[in-house]
Amino acid sequence: MRIAALCLSLLLAAGAASAAPLAYVPNEGSASVSVIDTATDRVVRTISTGGKPRGIAIAPDGKRLFISDQTGNGLVVIDLAGTSAPARVKLGDSPEGIYVSSDGRLLAAAIEENNQVLIVDTASLAPVKNIKIATAPQ
Repeated sequence: MRIAALCLSLLLAAGAASAAPLAYVPNEGSASVSVIDTATDRVVRTISTGGKPRGIAIAPDGKRLFISDQTGNGLVVIDLAGTSAPARVKLGDSPEGIYVSSDGRLLAAAIEENNQVLIVDTASLAPVKNIKIATAPQ
């Protein structure tokens, strides 16, 4: 049981989103997200993403799950209540980490190959700002 708790802690630290008492863990190899009950350390649901999930964040209200998809170079938005189909939005080449603001209105996505951070309005799912990141001289 201690090993399972340690593994869960490491997964959470490595980019899993959490909404008590559940943790959402992206699985690149199986194109899915595991939903883990943190009280029992058991997978209670598996959500297919149809790509290569990388970064993951949950809306502050716990209603939507945002996943960066490296295969489709976009953002997958999952309605956790299951009342609507997943939405997909193009982000750029090789999206990685994502973060949702504390008010849930904006999402920041790191786009690796474009050296940028893309800010997305979570209501319209439209990009609102593109921040280019300067690279250090080599």
